[in-house]
Amino acid sequence: MSGATKIEFCHMTVNPLVGCSRKSPGCDHCYAVTMARRHGGNPKTPQYHGLTRMSIGGPEWTGEVRWVPGVLEKALVGLTLCRTSKRVFICSMSDIAHEKATLQHLANVYAFAAALPRHKIILITKRPDLLLLRTRALMERLENFRDTWDAARKQLYDACNAAARARFSVNRDSKSALALQNKAEAIGILYADVRFPLKNVMLMATVEDQERLEERIEPMMELAARGWHTGLISEPMLSGIDPDRITISNEDGSGYNINALEGTAWDEENGELSTDLDGEVPAKAIEWFVCGMEQGPGRRLLDIRFAMARATECAIAGVPCFFKKDSYGRYPAQMPRHFPEWMLCDGEAK
Repeated sequence: MSGATKIEFCHMTVNPLVGCSRKSPGCDHCYAVTMARRHGGNPKTPQYHGLTRMSIGGPEWTGEVRWVPGVLEKALVGLTLCRTSKRVFICSMSDIAHEKATLQHLANVYAFAAALPRHKIILITKRPDLLLLRTRALMERLENFRDTWDAARKQLYDACNAAARARFSVNRDSKSALALQNKAEAIGILYADVRFPLKNVMLMATVEDQERLEERIEPMMELAARGWHTGLISEPMLSGIDPDRITISNEDGSGYNINALEGTAWDEENGELSTDLDGEVPAKAIEWFVCGMEQGPGRRLLDIRFAMARATECAIAGVPCFFKKDSYGRYPAQMPRHFPEWMLCDGEAK
């Protein structure tokens, strides 16, 4: 399932990976499992068959994760021919860093992003530790994974070539066919040209409360330190969170604090700590903060003042903040909807 979406921060979703499993309290009223349950009975969407089951509390994931062939390839052809740049949310019906997802799946998505540099690709995970592990493997040891990378780009190359041939067979002067042929040729040399980190990709972690923020912030800040665009999404925001004061506890009982909005670290005894990758605390500020309240039946209500406080902190730190909706599905006029400048698409104001 791919195409236009009501998700406010993107223009479209593309779902080459479907299926998931519960990870934390933010999953309790997951929209994706409800949609997957609905599509699971439709013969036109066989990719969702068997991914959910009913429980006393409603639909839940079975834990199966499934790659859907052809989804990325179809989206690539469409976005190659698109006249304007788009923000594309990949895997809104799964988690690209799920335990049962693979390095090949992630390579497929990164190859897709690398082939479409004018479009903005968004990935969101509740498992940033695995996202970091797999991304670091590709960044640091790509030669060891050449077969993985080549398999990812070959599917895209073949799709562009096939679409170009189909158009040329109808019109030998087809401009769209020429565009697809040129894209195929670019993908053909993508292995030699790829440079990680990808500058059109936003990697995000879901942090619904302070506990999840403390669990998930360090992998995101290490990805940021390695040059990736990173952000946090607190949706559903279930309690007040403080991205400017995150307490990290070590196994020996010691600890320190991180300001994710400024990329700094400190402890009460020694003051500011090193944020170099070679030190104990890899840290670089996140670039984007998205938040929104839970809506729908059984929603967990939260006062919008918690989100307003976060928006103020972001403004002070110079981090763009994007507020989606409050607990009643409303968008208060005083709440910001800002993007990092590089994520703006054609015709959008700064």
